[in-house]
Amino acid sequence: MRKDRLEYVARFRIDDSAKVLHFSEMLQERGSGIASGEDIQGFGGKKEVTRVTSGPRSGTIEEQSNLFGAKYEYRVDYGAIRKAFAEAAARHGFRFEYHAGFGSV
Repeated sequence: MRKDRLEYVARFRIDDSAKVLHFSEMLQERGSGIASGEDIQGFGGKKEVTRVTSGPRSGTIEEQSNLFGAKYEYRVDYGAIRKAFAEAAARHGFRFEYHAGFGSV
């Protein structure tokens, strides 16, 4: 019994004094399930998290999920999400900065 899911996570931070909107995004696969083990009851649990933060993403989730074995069949337009944040930042006089990974946001 195993359940896997691929999550899209976006974060942003606003630096009001520098007028900058910092943006990052990540694909994250989460899996959990029951596996046979050698503990007292014969079963153990396992939870895994895998992250991909190689830079801006565009295209469909199928293209990105190739890194995860192409097992996901839904579509997300990452470019449209980034574009909406960039446009909102520009409307309010802010510069939009993309950061790979969540370390700097």
